[in-house]
Amino acid sequence: MYMNKKPNRLDYKIFPLLMLFCIVFLIGCSSDNKIAQEENNPTFKTIRLDDNLIENKSSDEEQIENTQIETTQNDNSVQILPEDRSTAKIMITGDNLIHDLLYMSALTPDGVYDFNSYYTEAKTLFDTADIAIGDFEGTMNPDLPLAGYPIFNCPPEMASALGNAGFDMMSMANNHIADSNGPGIISTSQLLRDANVDVFGINLPNEDFIKIKEVNGIKFAFLGYCYGFNGMEATLTEEEQNMLSWIDPDTIESDIQTAKQMADIVLVFPHMGIEYELEPNEEQINLYHNIIDWGADLVIGNHPHVLQPIEMYQNKFILYSLGNFISNQRVETGLDIWTERGIILELNFQENANQKIELANYVLHPTWVSRIENGNYSTEGYALCDYKVLLTENHLDDPYIKEAYDAVISHLEDYVQ
Repeated sequence: MYMNKKPNRLDYKIFPLLMLFCIVFLIGCSSDNKIAQEENNPTFKTIRLDDNLIENKSSDEEQIENTQIETTQNDNSVQILPEDRSTAKIMITGDNLIHDLLYMSALTPDGVYDFNSYYTEAKTLFDTADIAIGDFEGTMNPDLPLAGYPIFNCPPEMASALGNAGFDMMSMANNHIADSNGPGIISTSQLLRDANVDVFGINLPNEDFIKIKEVNGIKFAFLGYCYGFNGMEATLTEEEQNMLSWIDPDTIESDIQTAKQMADIVLVFPHMGIEYELEPNEEQINLYHNIIDWGADLVIGNHPHVLQPIEMYQNKFILYSLGNFISNQRVETGLDIWTERGIILELNFQENANQKIELANYVLHPTWVSRIENGNYSTEGYALCDYKVLLTENHLDDPYIKEAYDAVISHLEDYVQ
């Protein structure tokens, strides 16, 4: 063998050349293997290179400028991919449920309602999203009196507050959307749009039900459906009833098939489940699984007013309930502590090696509704409060909030394997 040979001068000259040839060959093979790994493992986590980690680049290093490192979930292989791949970030929250004490507390001395302070901390996160989505559970009908539970009709200033907070879309597929009758459905959707917040989950006249949004060349389809409308549909004309989006399996399947021809990613928002239950029921599980089987890419649930877990089904993402984002439901009102806790769900999408769009990763941002009495009282005699949605990740030095943060993360990922 070579190592038992006595080396001569020619050997010393040839050996470096042989080593160089082997190194080049191995690098080429490694690159081919990594490409094969990516094609066989389409789900990956993404880590962006920090700008200050790339310094003093030589000409040979220019190829890695403006790149991403992608790591597969199934191994530790790393691949450098070009930055020009399409990406999109969507953030989604749960119910904006405006009880009477919330709007009473937002009334200013000059007689207008200002809800902006409720969302100032969440806005810092929404501003980093390409699309921020919430569920507006209620109505804004200026022609009817303000009201909280069980009929929700809040001041129209709420629409501008949602727009100022950074929301881009609101689902209107919920059981309170008909609380102020047919005109309330129209006025609510119009007020939100006037505030640059688009709506989906309702069949508005002369509009497509499937809502399409495009980000960096990636097209998303949004569909929303509700189990029922608290009997308020009986107050609507036939034409107004047609605006409601009921949960009907045949309709949902058909809509998904249509949406798949229009978009790269289809997101479905069902509004159903048992209120205040921390686990999904069999009906939810069966329907949400079916929605994935019919071709949807993600299912995002609402209605229980508490968080329910995440499940990866057929390698697709399901979150059974986003819970409340802001409301007056809390321990002090006799309800479970989980009604105070919510989530901002961050979804990061990216074009893969096969030029298909997929969910690259998700990030959980637990929230908690802070309510502090401010010493003032409404004309009805209620103690008014300062409300704010807190990003718990910014307040982990507070033991109570740290407990909420840890509980939310643990609970949501109970089903994730």
